[in-house]
Amino acid sequence: LRQMNRALAYGSHHQKYICDTVYAFIRSYRQSRVLTLINQGEATSICIDHCDLPDGAHRCLLSDEIVHVESGSIRSLFLPARTARVLSVMGETVEAPLVAKFQLNNFFTQLGQVVVVSGDVPELGDWDLRRAPRLEFVNADTWFNEIPFAISAGQPICFRFVVIWDHAPDPHDGACHENLLPRRFKLPITGRVKLEHDWQSF
Repeated sequence: LRQMNRALAYGSHHQKYICDTVYAFIRSYRQSRVLTLINQGEATSICIDHCDLPDGAHRCLLSDEIVHVESGSIRSLFLPARTARVLSVMGETVEAPLVAKFQLNNFFTQLGQVVVVSGDVPELGDWDLRRAPRLEFVNADTWFNEIPFAISAGQPICFRFVVIWDHAPDPHDGACHENLLPRRFKLPITGRVKLEHDWQSF
């Protein structure tokens, strides 16, 4: 499952339900989701509001049971004693002649901040923060995303990570730039490549 669903490899972790014997959490990346429910006690029924799964019927990978999501919530889900349930939603994979995996570490964002990759090629917005691709939150100090390249595949690029405010009318207002010269990298023509960096560090 980890190889098939990118939410397990790259996704953020969010608690969805907790009590003395039951814990539920979801991993999310782009449109991929994995919701895991663990019951370490006796049989019980739970409800999960805002479960982050799309509405419809979802088949548990462990029990083959069908779980229904309505209006974003799971209503009265029965969990037998000492069992687990795993629900998986597979989003579309990122496809392009070249896919670059950008990861930023060691920047602790505040609520409302997001990280973008700004660069000198069309796929990175040509230095325009309004068109710069966003990374996805993984945990407190890690952001990640896969960015497709077609026009600029095989070319050298310059780029920086920039922290912007999510709902700012102009993302340039209040943007936090790395205090260093743009990073440089020669993209391969095809395949997948990972560019992992620490904030303010080459």
